[in-house]
Amino acid sequence: TAKCFQKLLKLCLKRYQKLKKEHLHRFPHNKDLIIFKLVGFFFPTSDYQHPVTTPTLHLMTLALSKSTVQSIRDICNGLFVSQVLIEYITLSKRYIPELINYLTSVISCYITDKDEVPLYPPFTNKTRKLLHQLCNITSSQCHDDKSLMSLLELVCYNTSTDMEYDDEILRISVINVAIKQVIQVSSSWQHLSS
Repeated sequence: TAKCFQKLLKLCLKRYQKLKKEHLHRFPHNKDLIIFKLVGFFFPTSDYQHPVTTPTLHLMTLALSKSTVQSIRDICNGLFVSQVLIEYITLSKRYIPELINYLTSVISCYITDKDEVPLYPPFTNKTRKLLHQLCNITSSQCHDDKSLMSLLELVCYNTSTDMEYDDEILRISVINVAIKQVIQVSSSWQHLSS
């Protein structure tokens, strides 16, 4: 199975490099996201060097740091990659700066005063405009987890065909998932010296 996954990872890397040559720094496709998730099921993620999980970690951190965020779908795919990374580092307590930069940038996009809070690549002020308009949400909607979308629903959500959720619930769900991931990361890293 290791050789099979290594071939799949090489295909993922070739797709990413092809997009890079075309100056399209896009997030991985959903099929690549599934491969990332499956690697965590089949191979040890706590090893510091592994022929399958180490390249997968590198691909995921590359996606979080270099891919251009152009839509809510990109943000949701990034949150999925973040969740997979969190699952990978649960045992090893490995520190991944790309992960924390991504999550803090997602949360920073919701802060309306753009001069006070910096955004880290791949986020821009255009990304902030996608997310920070939360004016019409009532507090009861914000606190009701049943009305919010799960991470899987966010990744599978297609804005052109899915009308079950409106844009406001989508934006609130994104911040909800990001905050939950920050809580997971902070509890995983709480025993680190720095």
